[in-house]
Amino acid sequence: MRDKGGRQQDAAVTILPHECDVLVLGSGSAGLTAALTAASRGLSVIVLEKTEVLGGTSAMSGAGTWIPANHHAAAAGIEDSPEEALAYIRAAAPEGWAETEDALWQRLVTESPAMLRFIEQKTPLRFRLTPEPDPLRDLPGAKPRGRMLSPLPLSRWRAGRYAFRIRRSTIPELFTYHEAVETDLYHHPYRTALSLLPQLIWRIATNTRGKGTALIVGLLRGCLDLGCRIALNARAVELTQDGSGAVTGAMVEQDGTRTDIAARRGVV
Repeated sequence: MRDKGGRQQDAAVTILPHECDVLVLGSGSAGLTAALTAASRGLSVIVLEKTEVLGGTSAMSGAGTWIPANHHAAAAGIEDSPEEALAYIRAAAPEGWAETEDALWQRLVTESPAMLRFIEQKTPLRFRLTPEPDPLRDLPGAKPRGRMLSPLPLSRWRAGRYAFRIRRSTIPELFTYHEAVETDLYHHPYRTALSLLPQLIWRIATNTRGKGTALIVGLLRGCLDLGCRIALNARAVELTQDGSGAVTGAMVEQDGTRTDIAARRGVV
């Protein structure tokens, strides 16, 4: 891209508008999922990332995702229910937590299966079960398999202009979460690499990665396809409010310039 004077512009620079329906602060998996949800309902969305790279700690993670009673488990013939998952969470939680957190736990076990289906419908992300059991397997409601998933690998090129703007990880994203678990990668890295050599060569050639990189690439692609605007190096320095104290937007600083962005439907 070039500006009006013919100077080369950074492809990841976004000129911030002064208003939108939903303003999302942060580009991790939670922020991008919120942006995707809002955009899928026809709302205009701006995602602000205060650094020069996207994804936060989500991009650096293994992208292991705990979702009870999900459709992949059902397809594999694994029986599960929200009630069993809620019993497990309640049993695993520290004493006294249920008093303030139980309503959130109930929403988690009932809504997360639908969330997974939504993500796979609206993005190129595809998840697969891992062989892992629930960590505290002797508790009521625990399952030996079926609740832990991780995304299959995706090419960074799916992120378009942001292909090289995804935060790098300290773990080998060339391998998927499944491969790391199933092959004992960290104890036998060379043996594992040799056994997966054809796949690894293909991933290097196609700029394909797994784990957190795949997660952020897929969510970002879905957001871009639905018209979300992404702004890097854009830090919200202050929330703006109306006379009643309701949040109406944010004051955003980007490249030394401050812009007041009004959010008609809310700030996430």
